[in-house]
Amino acid sequence: MNKITATSLGLAALFALNGCNSADMQTKTITGKAIDPYLAGATVCLGDDEQHCLSDEANVTTDSQGNYTLTVSGTHFDESHTIVVTGGHDIETDANFTGSVVAYHYDGNTTVNVSPLTTFTYAQIKEANATTHQARHAIEANLTTLFHCDVHADVVAEADHNHTAGLKAALKLARGAELFDANGTFGFYIFAARKHHAGEHLDVDALLRAAAEQAENDANGTGLVDAIEDVIDAVNDANGSVHTIAREAHDAAHNAAHDVHNFVHKRVCELTDTCAADHNQTRRQTRDSNDQNRTRSHNPQDAGR
Repeated sequence: MNKITATSLGLAALFALNGCNSADMQTKTITGKAIDPYLAGATVCLGDDEQHCLSDEANVTTDSQGNYTLTVSGTHFDESHTIVVTGGHDIETDANFTGSVVAYHYDGNTTVNVSPLTTFTYAQIKEANATTHQARHAIEANLTTLFHCDVHADVVAEADHNHTAGLKAALKLARGAELFDANGTFGFYIFAARKHHAGEHLDVDALLRAAAEQAENDANGTGLVDAIEDVIDAVNDANGSVHTIAREAHDAAHNAAHDVHNFVHKRVCELTDTCAADHNQTRRQTRDSNDQNRTRSHNPQDAGR
């Protein structure tokens, strides 16, 4: 009896010294879709609560249809983490994805879709400082009502079955986020989450307008409100396939981004009193170009160029 006890204790000590336990030695898989709509060639990782990839877990790349499979340790699988998607390109428009989408992984879920809807949900949870699973589930239920779609849904597959509410909500959020900041799109989700958490608006369009207004006021003018309005109108009016709806949203956002750029440039030169200098520089560049063309036309060596 004593020998058995000693042997058992010895094995327990050995496992402790090696830093091993049954959870660490097991691995679990998490699968899902990266959606903006589907993102091919995107990087997916298991992250902490601030969206930083865990250094002891491997990253993976989505396939041509936005599918990913993460293999994670049993310990991390049983804990609350984020799943973060960056990069890749939207297979409907072939546009590069420059921002990120994120979703919470908890409750031991083996399937987690990551989309603009889950990103907004993450922002709302952060804004409400909801740390318990019960509080997070309550937020998810509230947002499912807001989006007329389960926040965890594959909104592209839903749209293929003529349920386009989730896809349209996701596209409005995603394109609005790009207009707000093309290189790091999470800021707009925070603006919108704050508005929703304050109980000011209950539908997606009004929520986006309020977030755009707040962002524009904070920046003392950006043209973002008109840009968001153009995207909302384009998405609401779009009908047909996922490709058609995604293309309408992309084109509207592209044109709106150009308008925002021009608006901001004009505001900057007005505030810095450099508009006249910009105008004069343009005139000088035009004049110099014309002078060079006239010189070539009178120089035999330039003939035929």
